[in-house]
Amino acid sequence: FAKFLFVLDGQARVGGSGRSFLMVANSLLHVPAKATHHYEDAPGLAVTLYCIHYWPNVLPAVIYERLASQGILHWRLGTPGVGVARSFRSDFQEMLFEQVGRREGWQWMVQVCLGHLAVRALRLSRRHRSPDELQFEKGNTSAERSRIPLRKPCRVAVAERVAR
Repeated sequence: FAKFLFVLDGQARVGGSGRSFLMVANSLLHVPAKATHHYEDAPGLAVTLYCIHYWPNVLPAVIYERLASQGILHWRLGTPGVGVARSFRSDFQEMLFEQVGRREGWQWMVQVCLGHLAVRALRLSRRHRSPDELQFEKGNTSAERSRIPLRKPCRVAVAERVAR
């Protein structure tokens, strides 16, 4: 299995692939399948986290291969409830909700959320980002928080299949 971990509280040190990462609240970690690694809680700061284990073939091969080729990846996502951290936390919460509720189509919903999470993580792993790069913050009022510079009103084109 490969896995994503998202720290809610506490601290832990994760080591593997000759590297060591200090995970704190709002840290995200991706561990490729078969990567040897270990965890160690900080004394007095037990870690609380979300974790999803997944088969690599659940994701499109190009996405998984790009993540896995970088080894164990770690991101500190910043302030709780703000921006990027909120999006990742939301994906984990939605996957947990679907798994527990097991309503019709729940497996597909989990897979879609995992795909969102993996693509956002891959984008974060890019070394060179333009400060003008568009970002979208997931949430109830996402359109209000979207950092898309709108200089004039625009229309969104929607492709429709025309019956012949």
